[in-house]
Amino acid sequence: MVNLVRYEAVKTRLEQAKVFKEDSELEKAMVEIAIAFKQLVDCYETPKQHKYGSSPFSFKGESVFIDTDYMGSHFEEVVCYVDDSLACMQDAIKILSFGLDYRKYARFQLLIPEVFQRRGNEGYGHRITREGGASIEDYKFCHNFVIESALHLQGFDFDTKS
Repeated sequence: MVNLVRYEAVKTRLEQAKVFKEDSELEKAMVEIAIAFKQLVDCYETPKQHKYGSSPFSFKGESVFIDTDYMGSHFEEVVCYVDDSLACMQDAIKILSFGLDYRKYARFQLLIPEVFQRRGNEGYGHRITREGGASIEDYKFCHNFVIESALHLQGFDFDTKS
């Protein structure tokens, strides 16, 4: 099924995940799957950005400067908490706006390591966020979820450049 994925970066990561799985390196396979999903979202969303860089799938307002010294000692903590909460909501809304199954996405998120882009676009880093190792069932679910998501997004892909 990987051969049906049109996004080359995603396809490459999924193929590498399969190699790791076959070598019984499930944690490495799960990292590749997590990166593949991040790349899938980026590959789908980036061509749809307006000329100023905003995306129709971005639900975030503009940043506001707040003088935390003036507002009090705990205000910075509250702002960080609210910012993190809004980022999580934005991710959820994006998945829903893509038309992906949110319940499957939630399970996927619980199984994969946290993936983040390194500064200066120098690859990806990851952090294992769950206890215990990945099982072959976890691998299969996550691998299939990325393929299913890719096929769904490919079913209605559009470019704003035309």
